[in-house]
Amino acid sequence: MALNSYDQFLQEAGISKQLDDAVRNYTDDLDLRDIEGVYLAGSCIDGTGLFASKSYSPCFGIGWGRINEKRTIIGRYTNHSDDPNCTVIPTVYGVMLVTLKAINAGDELTIDYRDALNAND
Repeated sequence: MALNSYDQFLQEAGISKQLDDAVRNYTDDLDLRDIEGVYLAGSCIDGTGLFASKSYSPCFGIGWGRINEKRTIIGRYTNHSDDPNCTVIPTVYGVMLVTLKAINAGDELTIDYRDALNAND
């Protein structure tokens, strides 16, 4: 059976199913304030996803995925894609979600989780 994109990422990163489940279910670090311009909804990729509530141009900073090591809804609900429309940029204060291409209202926001791993280095 062929691996899906997310399972392939987990295998490449050496992340076990147990660790993946633990991270997915850990919510003590969440900052659940609403973030303007995004909303949560059911995802065709996996579970709950993060969606744009308005259109964005490329290179636009949508919001913080992590602030001082505390995840926000952006950091918790942005799903993986091998062809993402966003990336994460590390800063001294945390990690910012930035668009890679034009995004329409209603589009799911995605990143390549490999970028998120590199942002933690």
